[in-house]
Amino acid sequence: MENKSSDFMEGILCYMSKSVERDKLKEEIGELKDWDDGYLAFSNLEKRLKDLKNLDIDALSGKVNGIVEDAEGYLIEADLWRSKDEGREEDDGWEKIYEEIYVEREDGRFFVERWTLKMNESQKDKVHGKGYFCFWRRMNPLIHKPSLDKHLFSEDELGAIEIIVPEARLHIFMSEKKKG
Repeated sequence: MENKSSDFMEGILCYMSKSVERDKLKEEIGELKDWDDGYLAFSNLEKRLKDLKNLDIDALSGKVNGIVEDAEGYLIEADLWRSKDEGREEDDGWEKIYEEIYVEREDGRFFVERWTLKMNESQKDKVHGKGYFCFWRRMNPLIHKPSLDKHLFSEDELGAIEIIVPEARLHIFMSEKKKG
């Protein structure tokens, strides 16, 4: 891959999807305060994560009436993202991890998808079965007017990470909170 564009960097992308019981959502998400940004959609409205950071995730497994201001019904979906540094045992170094989790209610359970991008990894560091070798870069997404009209995010708050996985012929975008 010698002719790749110079603005793409190498990494490893891991993907997981599964269905979990309603009372197991906290095991997947952890604490809302541990995520950089995102949104939660309820039966009648969407809320930005920054407005719900102190909410216990266990409170979202049933009806949210009276728990989340102005929200009625149930948590329908959530999309959360974060970046973090993690230590690696083999060399006591640190690697940058970027993670996005998407949760959708389905028949009394939650369908969970998680994408994890290991940014400081190269192909020689790839561990078989632990992810796909990929190329990634930061970019500015095009945000459609209907999304901006909801006033959850402004254009200067949302970024994206473009990821290309040649082996799987996959091209995806992960959400990112812009620094600033």
